[in-house]
Amino acid sequence: MAERDENTCRKDLLPTEAVALGAAIEAVESKAAKQRQAATRKRGTAELARVGKLPTREKGRASEKVAAAVGMKARTYEKEV
Repeated sequence: MAERDENTCRKDLLPTEAVALGAAIEAVESKAAKQRQAATRKRGTAELARVGKLPTREKGRASEKVAAAVGMKARTYEKEV
């Protein structure tokens, strides 16, 4: 992510660079999504809501988050991948 910050502040990324950085970010996002899903499955959603421990839901697909992180629109990023 630091490399992404450096490149986006300095100059625009080439599409190939954005996709390469996106792949690394997507690996992190996918892992986090699986952890959130497992947490909700482990204890029922109703039980988590009742005790106030329902994880904050992050809306949007992983590819949308990755595209935003590399400075592209989701559809453009998906076309490049």
